[in-house]
Amino acid sequence: VDAAMAAFDYTGTGYKYYTQTGATNAVYLNNEPDAISGTYPWQIYMVSPTTKIDTKADPATPPADTTYVQGADKDVYLVGQGTWTINAAKETRTTELSQGNAADMFESHTTSNDLSAMNSLDAYNDDPTLMRFAVSVSNNESQPLQHIREFVAIPKSTGDSTFALNLTGPVTFDNLNGSGTSLPSYTVRYSTQPVAFTTALGSEPSTDGYVEAADVKEWSAIQSLVIDMDTLPAATVMGRFILNCSDETLYQDAQKSVALETGLYARKTDGSAMRPLVLTGSDKGVATISVTGTSTITARLHWQVDGVDHYAELDDLTHSYANNLDEFPALGVDYPTHTNRMSAADRALIPKGYAMKDKEPTIIGDASAVYPGKGWVTGVAVPGTMTRYNYNGSIVQYELVPKAVLFSTMPITGAPTFWNPMTIALLTACLAGFATGMAATRHGAGHQPPHTNGGR
Repeated sequence: VDAAMAAFDYTGTGYKYYTQTGATNAVYLNNEPDAISGTYPWQIYMVSPTTKIDTKADPATPPADTTYVQGADKDVYLVGQGTWTINAAKETRTTELSQGNAADMFESHTTSNDLSAMNSLDAYNDDPTLMRFAVSVSNNESQPLQHIREFVAIPKSTGDSTFALNLTGPVTFDNLNGSGTSLPSYTVRYSTQPVAFTTALGSEPSTDGYVEAADVKEWSAIQSLVIDMDTLPAATVMGRFILNCSDETLYQDAQKSVALETGLYARKTDGSAMRPLVLTGSDKGVATISVTGTSTITARLHWQVDGVDHYAELDDLTHSYANNLDEFPALGVDYPTHTNRMSAADRALIPKGYAMKDKEPTIIGDASAVYPGKGWVTGVAVPGTMTRYNYNGSIVQYELVPKAVLFSTMPITGAPTFWNPMTIALLTACLAGFATGMAATRHGAGHQPPHTNGGR
């Protein structure tokens, strides 16, 4: 089996390892479900070129392959070593694994993100719709198997909780036994028809119409495949057979999942039929890929100075909603519609001399967005509706205007053009005259001149 290495680099982190207090850094290991039985050695090395380690044991000799210790040929210390034993049940079995775009390796159950790849693999970053399944056949019994056929159904069901996958090319093979190990020959054939699994002893699905890869005209039309082997020796794992698939509607499949269904048929050395091993949707050993995803919506202030746009991000109003699960709430719930409902930090971002228009903010969609798959459209978040993939990147924008403009554009007659320089001048003059008249009236009523009686 090919060796593997994991490195923990503390350089520049300021991490302190207190060797005199019994401190322990733990590395947790687990083998994959289709791992081959055996006993495997392990070592843990520490490279410390700057800090010398005071140890009773001499520093270790660097391993022959110095890539395990980042190329170091000195200052290497052996922290621990031992063996890792894998004991598989004495049985024949099919092992299914999956790898969605959020998984860095094959596992029994993985996820894909509906908007972009979340793992570190180039193939998924180039095409986030990629989904892979792997099938291994293990004969852990004492006798070889003969005339082995492993049927695989390509997930094609679509509905409220499932989606369809398309094969993108022929099945590939990854030898779990190591690159130098000889394994039995095999062939893979494909069909545009679904496979009809059977659990009846001595029977198996028909292979009529199955063709080899060279004769496949359209990979997306393939609905099932069969892997044929003449023999599988005892204590042998045959795999992995890897299915490279694509979810062309990934962008809209959040909260849905797919399961790989398989059926293994074989005969024993004496020619008798092995009981079929069929894994369908609800079985424990079925590999699955589930799609998840969130839309993130932000908020900002917008105003203009001499025709130039200015913005201020309102970081505390950034919210994420699960696609196809959460409702994007009405404005006023997560996004206030009045200044007095905003946080003090957000109000402090409003520039001096500006005020927010007394109306609901505008929501702007991400018109430049690109989504994985085919048939998607750009969109904008709609308050009070279920969050969809194209709500991601929407912006809740609060419009600011100069206070002078805000107060001079408030009509009291209902006519939007009532206020203009002429009406303001006339009103000012009228109010001035009215004020003068009122002053005269007050003077006549409250300040009468002394009364003089005429002579008789």
